Amino acid sequence: MTPVHLNPRFAPAAPTLSRSDTPPPSEGSAGLTLVQPPAQATPSHQAQVRGKLGDLDEILRVLHALQTPNAVVNKSLFLNKDSPLIPANGSTQPGTNRLDNMLAFYGIVPSNPKTPEQVQAAIDAAQDARSEISLGLDDPSSDMDGLLDKRNEPAIQAWVAEQEAKYRKPLLSQLTEDLPPQAMKKAQGTPAAVLELLLKSPQANERVHQLSKTPAGAESPPDGVITPEVKVKLLLKALALSLDPLQTRQPGQVAGFNLASSDQWGQSYPSIKSAFRKHLVDSRQLSGDQAHLAAYILQPLFPPDFAVRDTPADRPYRGSAVWVNFQQGVSLAETIAPGSSRRMGFQQLVDLPGKLSEQATTDGEWALITSTRTPAVLAWAVTQGVLPQKESYSQEDINKAATALDAH
Repeated sequence: MTPVHLNPRFAPAAPTLSRSDTPPPSEGSAGLTLVQPPAQATPSHQAQVRGKLGDLDEILRVLHALQTPNAVVNKSLFLNKDSPLIPANGSTQPGTNRLDNMLAFYGIVPSNPKTPEQVQAAIDAAQDARSEISLGLDDPSSDMDGLLDKRNEPAIQAWVAEQEAKYRKPLLSQLTEDLPPQAMKKAQGTPAAVLELLLKSPQANERVHQLSKTPAGAESPPDGVITPEVKVKLLLKALALSLDPLQTRQPGQVAGFNLASSDQWGQSYPSIKSAFRKHLVDSRQLSGDQAHLAAYILQPLFPPDFAVRDTPADRPYRGSAVWVNFQQGVSLAETIAPGSSRRMGFQQLVDLPGKLSEQATTDGEWALITSTRTPAVLAWAVTQGVLPQKESYSQEDINKAATALDAH
């Protein structure tokens, strides 16, 4: 039996913690607490990024070639010298550079595109993956920078309020006003790629320069002190706080959209996402294209099952036995390797509980499988009216729900 391995696209660089001796800001302070200058990107890290971007450029070249009718396309791709697919000894396994294997390695869904629609979906996913790497969103090491600490969120929120009062429009609208309409239209399929254009613009650089000013109005640190990755994530945090302010947050809601409402039960994932974007248009004064970008920015606030790209439109949220397996698969993937579920396909996640059950041999492994299934079974049972919704459930409730699901 082949063991199941979860790959959150690739092995990330080892996190580097940024330590700070600076005490928390005093209550009411509108300044950000800075940390000691973070270490600059090492040549090896820069080479890793080059290698990943080179691989994705090669993937995109081949995928675009597949869009040409009757084209004969070589699906064995060129690996650049910095590719993470090349092991330290320089000897790759046969088939490593095959298109489907490279798509799977980078978490591109679908990983084996056959129809024109699937090829376009793979192109969109590869473009977004490339932009996320280019922006540093795939590297968690910069998350530890003190500027991104939650204790700075009130100061960032205050800065956002100042900007929006000054320009009389949401921060996202301010930053996108110089992007041409044809570029914004691409946010529907490749929001990360549009976000890269936005966050690397001169206007965005000026805003993050303002945002990163030290307390008491001191000049902001030199560009070399705050890494480009931290600048990107700092401005992303400001955008998220503009869309979902701290003072209005409620449990079960994202930017005022009630995801926990029973109105969402039985709806498809695409319809729920569409309703969320409409909510953003109505409540945040955004255009339809801006709402696609805003939804991407707020995606981390949603449960991870909403980040899966290819969830079928005919699969109701909380409404079937297949959904229970899917939800359990997402929970298993996230427990084993956080972030990995968004790099997997819907059917892979549906099948994951069964595959791991076949491999389980220890009590701990069985406990993990059981603990990730129970919440999904209970959610399904509540949706179907088998159980009432309540804060906690007894073992009798769990047994009743499981029996009803087995009979479903």
